[in-house]
Amino acid sequence: MAGRRIVRISSVLLTLWASSLLAQNLVIGNVSVVEVTTGKVLPKMTVVIGNGKIVSIDPKGTLAGAQVINGSGKFLIPSLWDMHVHDWEKTSLSGLYVANGVLGIRDMGSHRKQTRQWQEQMQAGTLIGPHIVTPGPIVDGPGPNMYPKLPVVTISAPEEVPAAVNGLMQSGADFIKPLSALSRDSYFALAKYTRAHHIVLAGHVPTSVTVREAVEAGQHSVEHMARLPQACSSADDEIQAGLLQAMGQQDRAASRRLRERALETFDEQRCVGLFAEMKRLGSWVTPTLSSGWIIQRRRTGEAQKDPNLKWIPEYLRADLESPDNNMPPPNPAEIAQQEKNAALQRRIVMAMKTAGVGILAGSDSGDPCVLPGFVVHEEMQLLVDNGLSPGEALRTATLEPARYFGEQRAGGSVDKGKIANLVLLDANPLDDIRNTKRIYAVIQAGKLFSRTQLDHLLRDSQ
Repeated sequence: MAGRRIVRISSVLLTLWASSLLAQNLVIGNVSVVEVTTGKVLPKMTVVIGNGKIVSIDPKGTLAGAQVINGSGKFLIPSLWDMHVHDWEKTSLSGLYVANGVLGIRDMGSHRKQTRQWQEQMQAGTLIGPHIVTPGPIVDGPGPNMYPKLPVVTISAPEEVPAAVNGLMQSGADFIKPLSALSRDSYFALAKYTRAHHIVLAGHVPTSVTVREAVEAGQHSVEHMARLPQACSSADDEIQAGLLQAMGQQDRAASRRLRERALETFDEQRCVGLFAEMKRLGSWVTPTLSSGWIIQRRRTGEAQKDPNLKWIPEYLRADLESPDNNMPPPNPAEIAQQEKNAALQRRIVMAMKTAGVGILAGSDSGDPCVLPGFVVHEEMQLLVDNGLSPGEALRTATLEPARYFGEQRAGGSVDKGKIANLVLLDANPLDDIRNTKRIYAVIQAGKLFSRTQLDHLLRDSQ
């Protein structure tokens, strides 16, 4: 951890954020408080909120002039984070996050000028939305940009690293995100420069390096599952050499065969060892299981029938119906491969759990049919489906993001003295993680949003 800068949501910014929301004094009586740190529930508590913070959590409590909320039959949890989104649409969809109890997002690549404008509007109280942490544009090697909405800063050689990083940080980037096409020399130069200047490096693991090399170089989080099967393979070095050769020859068939070999040579002990090393070095994993799940649902037509699509703007719904976004249904061979991938995915998630590495809930929101706010609840459900307990899955969207940012004293759990970013639920999420969808109210830095107000936010996003 030496020399690594943690992206912090400073206490000054949090105070300004709370005041801009016109925080209320609230008393939530007779409520069950979900302790995410222990996985237990404290029943019949009174939670007092003043000046945007939790003042007390006791069986009895009061605050003169406070609005009283009857918490009988309700469960209070920390607000959620989506730790992998792309806030790259031409209109803000911030209300969808708040309506789903998501009061923090880690944007993983967008237009910094536009994102800054939305941040300023939220600060001024003219736009309701989550706190945003962002790298702005991402950094990548030369070549075609596969993501038209994603701005890219190209690094063609190691000597270009300082100017690229300095320019991004001067524009207001909170961290640096690498993509997949950086050369090996450029990536290690990037890792060395960001480490020396206490700048967080978090994103994809480029094809030119292995996951273990990236973690040892100081990468703070590894995004997606794509590189993990190879990293958990007993043939990792062999596959890496083959992938580099296939990439140089643009041989997609060879690349596909090598990825299939990674599935066949899964080594559980190696996998647990990798995640234990990540834990030791302070590196997190953001699996984004929901992104692959939604691609499968798009191919079967289920995603296009999601009733929550009605809440996104018409121009985005029309984009989903474009022929460019049509995907053919899977054939029998592809279905069989999906089943193999799913089985391996579960084994990898279980290895993460065994090693105790930090797992972050992230959705890849911004991709087709990945609906902002809604999908983080699906991500937690998928983590449960793959072996985590409901309490462990809930921590991936609450306590683990706070730990990742080094802000456990300000958020991540329902505790005295922390910022009052909270979600009031109609049922216990420790019994069934799907209960995080049963939102009765959201409290953002002390400001209460009732169910009626949350429904207005959904309608205003259309």
